[in-house]
Amino acid sequence: MKKIISLVLCAVVVLSLAACGKKNDVSPANALKAEFVELAKEGATAPVIAEKLVGNTDIIPFAGGSMEIEPGLLTGFDNYEVKGFKSGAVFMPMIGSIAFVGYVFELEDGADANAFVTELTTNCNPRWNICVEAEETVTAVEGNKVFFCMSPLKFEQ
Repeated sequence: MKKIISLVLCAVVVLSLAACGKKNDVSPANALKAEFVELAKEGATAPVIAEKLVGNTDIIPFAGGSMEIEPGLLTGFDNYEVKGFKSGAVFMPMIGSIAFVGYVFELEDGADANAFVTELTTNCNPRWNICVEAEETVTAVEGNKVFFCMSPLKFEQ
């Protein structure tokens, strides 16, 4: 009986290690990008998309929030004024020591979304927060909506 219990316990340990060893190669920002594309295709507004993205606890392990923004100085862009969008929203952690900030912008119909993305990526500062630095910048365009996110490659849990 002891041998059977020992074998069962060994099997449980091996299976639990195998489950913990599952590797997810998709970074948080790229996972959010995929979700952004789906929400934008459904016609969701920038604030709604931002709220859904920051509320996805499968991807974002921190307490975060979102809010509508206006053109001007935005987190992660130093002294560069982000302009050229009709509505937008930011989503980010409540704690400032996490190198993460995301934006959803809605551009005017007919606006050059790729030029807008180029301006964002050229003028962003992944080290906007003195203590930490974002490891990647991920962007996406779906229709007249733009996704922009600076993030770590993974969140430590």
